[in-house]
Amino acid sequence: MSIEAMTAVLHHSNASPAGKLVLLGIANHQSDGGAWPSLATLAKYANVTERRVRQLLRELEASGELKTNLQGAGNGHYKTNLYWVQVACPKECDGSTAHKLEGGNNLQRGGKYSARRGEAGFPRTVREPLVNQIPSTKEFFNRFWDLYPRRVGRQDALKAFTNLSQANRDEAILGAERMSKDRNLPEKRFIPYPATWLRREGWLDEPYPDRPRTQEELREEARKRDEQERARSKAMREQMLAEEKYEPPPDCVHGKPIHRCKICIRNLSEKE
Repeated sequence: MSIEAMTAVLHHSNASPAGKLVLLGIANHQSDGGAWPSLATLAKYANVTERRVRQLLRELEASGELKTNLQGAGNGHYKTNLYWVQVACPKECDGSTAHKLEGGNNLQRGGKYSARRGEAGFPRTVREPLVNQIPSTKEFFNRFWDLYPRRVGRQDALKAFTNLSQANRDEAILGAERMSKDRNLPEKRFIPYPATWLRREGWLDEPYPDRPRTQEELREEARKRDEQERARSKAMREQMLAEEKYEPPPDCVHGKPIHRCKICIRNLSEKE
């Protein structure tokens, strides 16, 4: 347990309420070697699902309040991530147990600081409420709308999305993302309207069953695989060249690396 990390999170973290609970849970496990609590443990601390914990961890990393070393902890086959809380006292913090800012300002309800007693004319500083730092319902809906594969009836969908709880909104966004990446997705005319999908909690549905691929789809999938393979090969080649540990094979008369030219390979096979 790191008392310093927990205290810094309590007084100086700008994370959302659920994110702050997750960050406190990590600080509770943190030692000199970092912290590696499981997703189930963090979900229990924040009273959310493990899927929501993953999203909160990404938000904390984006804000700079958390550093993650993927699979950096443990010695077994299944290694957990290693976390480091990055929240610290700002320069204006007096370092006391109350963590007052310079000038003796104390945070009150409504996000305002009271003036020091006995000092007339002390400036009254207004701090932006924490709620303004949390994305609004419309911003959450825009994420869902951009991901959902069939954008029809926006206003009806917004109304259905607004009626969801915060946990279900997160699940809806993740469900729309999974659906958009599902290669078994049917034609758009067979995809339900977003409002209908939201009202019946479509994110709980099972994935679409496998369906036969058309020749055009097979060619497109093969093209994407080739592009990914070329990109990986190029990246590896550039890395090896940068480390000066690899000399690329010479190009053949056809302008390709000799080990990748089908014509040269076939000619060598015939000679053998």
